[in-house]
Amino acid sequence: VLGVFGVGWLSLLPCVDRILHNYQALVSYFLSLGSDCPKQIQLLLKITEESHTVSEEIEIYLLFCNHILPMFNNAVKIIEKNSTTVIELFSIMLNLKTSLLSRKTEQFFGFLTNQKLNNLQDKNLQNTITRSFNLFFV
Repeated sequence: VLGVFGVGWLSLLPCVDRILHNYQALVSYFLSLGSDCPKQIQLLLKITEESHTVSEEIEIYLLFCNHILPMFNNAVKIIEKNSTTVIELFSIMLNLKTSLLSRKTEQFFGFLTNQKLNNLQDKNLQNTITRSFNLFFV
């Protein structure tokens, strides 16, 4: 089991990758549990008693994280080197900020994220998710 405790940022991307890689299997498993599915999972996946599907919302958020986390991982790996100077640190952080602001300006949240987001039938949900992505960049 991958965890984030004591390791920090660098463990988040492998966790998200693993969840996305197994997402359909995980969803199928939790749906197959029916009423035995833990309440927290039901709330997270928006599973109701009569539904046999889950909201795409969580997958979209995971795809967004999968798109954004590599930028943070790259910056952290460079910063954690023993040879990084204060001057290099400024450049690293400026590049990260520029990359993030570029994504916000272009409304580019990752190809798969944008694709799933644009295919949502519920336009209110689509707007809510887009607003939350934009708030991330503030």
